[in-house]
Amino acid sequence: MARMKTVIVIGTLDTKGPELAYLQDQVIASGCQALLMDVGVHNQSETAADINAGEVARTIGEDIEVLRALPRARRWKESVTQLRFTFCNSWRKIKHTE
Repeated sequence: MARMKTVIVIGTLDTKGPELAYLQDQVIASGCQALLMDVGVHNQSETAADINAGEVARTIGEDIEVLRALPRARRWKESVTQLRFTFCNSWRKIKHTE
């Protein structure tokens, strides 16, 4: 029996929550498992994430509240750069364990 594919829907829930929830629903409707990952650093979202922004921040050794307190340009530059690096490394590890 084939394993169900998992799709990670990644986005900033603080600004695109309903749109990303819609994408998650569409992935599920297509027969895949879908996890919603919040990489937003601006505000708390009303859309529930499977992997919330606080968890994502911890993977790069940061506290989400500290990131949110930074000036906007610096917050964005630092968090996106680190998140990209962390995600790429995690993806490589996942691909090597399949």
